[in-house]
Amino acid sequence: MFKVIDSIQSSEKLSSFYSSRRINLKPIPLPVFTGRLDEFNSFKSQFITLIHNNKELTDSEKLFYLRGSFKEETKTSETPDDSCLSLFQALEKRYENKRMLVDCHIKSILILPTLKHESAKDLCYFLDCLNKRLRSLKVLDFEGDKLSNVLFLNIILEKLDRESRKQYEFILKDNKIPDFDEFLNWLERRNQILNNINSNSVVKFNQEKPK
Repeated sequence: MFKVIDSIQSSEKLSSFYSSRRINLKPIPLPVFTGRLDEFNSFKSQFITLIHNNKELTDSEKLFYLRGSFKEETKTSETPDDSCLSLFQALEKRYENKRMLVDCHIKSILILPTLKHESAKDLCYFLDCLNKRLRSLKVLDFEGDKLSNVLFLNIILEKLDRESRKQYEFILKDNKIPDFDEFLNWLERRNQILNNINSNSVVKFNQEKPK
C-alpha cells in the first residue's frame, strides 16, 4: 500500500519537475500574404493550420485574422460582405493557378544570376534559389525527365563561374550525358569546399594577426 502511494507521489513530483522546465516558446506570428503567386501555397497552409482549424475562433474572428494577413497588394480581393470562407475561396481562385505557378518557378530558374567569380557566398545563394524552385516544381508534380534534366543542367552550368565549370569538367570521365542529380550533389559539395576554405582562411588570418 505504502509502496503504491510512494510511487504515485514520485510520479507527481516527476511530472511537476518536467512541467516547470517547459520551454516558453514565442507566439507564432500571423502569416502574411503579399500577393506573390509563389507564396500563396505556403500562406494557405499556415493560415489553415493556425487560424482556420482553430475551433476556439468564431467565423468573424477568422475573417478578421484573414484580412489582417493581407498586404496592400492583396486588399483589393476583399468585399464588405465577405465571410472568411468566401474570401478564402476568392484567393484560391485567383492564386491557385498551377500553370502560372510552374511558369513562375521555371522563369525564376532561367533568370538566376550568372556567377562572375568563385565565391562561396554567391554559390550558396545561387543554390538556395535553385533548390527552392526545384522543390516547388516537385510539389506541383513536375519532376524532371531526361530531357528537362539535360536542359536544366546546361542552363545552370552556363551560369557558373569559369573555375567551377572547369572543376566540373575534371570530374567527367567520359562522353556520357551527366546525371542532373549528381551534378546538384557536386554543386553542394563544391559549396561546402569553398566555405571550408574561407573558414580556414579566416582562422589563419586571426592567428597571424598581431596582438
